[in-house]
Amino acid sequence: MLDNNTIKKIESFVYSKPRSVQEIAQHIDKNWRTADRYIEEIETNFGTISTRVFRGGTQGALKIVFWASVEKISSSVFQEKLEQQIYLAHRKEEFSAFDFINTWMIRIREQ
Repeated sequence: MLDNNTIKKIESFVYSKPRSVQEIAQHIDKNWRTADRYIEEIETNFGTISTRVFRGGTQGALKIVFWASVEKISSSVFQEKLEQQIYLAHRKEEFSAFDFINTWMIRIREQ
């Protein structure tokens, strides 16, 4: 199961340099299919890492995981959720900038 500790472990491992799925699997002591599922979940939910497949569709395919650039992070799923909350607020009283700042600070601390 993917927990915060595993997310941090994968992100910190990939942050230093791009890694293959096999390297990540060995680092977190899981098989490559589980590691690939974790990577896809982190990529879609947080947007902190990205993947690229070389020689796709062949037996020698290689999937590389790398740290996403700043532009990618700015359009993360997290920020899209915040944007939805802002748009759903109908009145001024429903919008609390303090709540958004707290949520953002919690997310930064988790990284």
